[in-house]
Formats: sequence, structure tokens, C-alpha cells
Amino acid sequence: MVKAKQPNKTVDNGRKANGQFGAGNDFGERSGPYSKQDREWKRQAEEAMRRAVPVERLERIMDVMAQKAEDGNAEAAKFIADRLLGKAPQQLNVGGADGGPLELTVNVTPPKNK
Repeated sequence: MVKAKQPNKTVDNGRKANGQFGAGNDFGERSGPYSKQDREWKRQAEEAMRRAVPVERLERIMDVMAQKAEDGNAEAAKFIADRLLGKAPQQLNVGGADGGPLELTVNVTPPKNK
């Protein structure tokens, strides 16, 4: 059985027939981290940075950071490691006091008789 594709008409609530946000809905076409406007802005910002900071200048900056790291500057060493290895993931420890198990207290109140 072949299912007919529903048209992408926007209904009264600002959504398409398939439930997605439609054109004109403030949460639709232009929202989200990967919207066309956001991608275009990011592309333009990256181009501007490339023009302002050529590769040769970045190499000089990294040389300075590497020298500072070798001289014992922890922030410079962290900067370089973050760029080369990626930032370390945040660790979330869920536990009780001193790493022991969580204590859970439940207070139950019986219902009042009516």
C-alpha cells in the first residue's frame, strides 16, 4: 500500500498538516540552532575572522601559547590541549556523602477518613 504524501499547507495553529511548524510561525522556519539565518550568520562571521586573522598570524599566536605552556603556564597548556584533544567531558557524580549511596527518606501520611 502506497501512502499518499500530505501537502505542507499551514493550518490555523501555525503548524503544517504533518505537525511541523509552518511558515509564519515564530518557532518555525527561522528558529533553532541550525536555521538558515543562523547558518548564514555563522558563515559570515567565520569569513570575517579568516580575513582578520590570517593563518600566519594564528601560527604565531600558537607559537606564543606553546612557549607559555612549556614555561609552566597551566592556562596555556589547557588551551592547547583543549584544541588538540578536545575538551574533557563533564563528569557528574551522583551519590551520597563521601561517595556513598544516596539516602532516600519517604514520609507517608495516611489519608484522612471522611
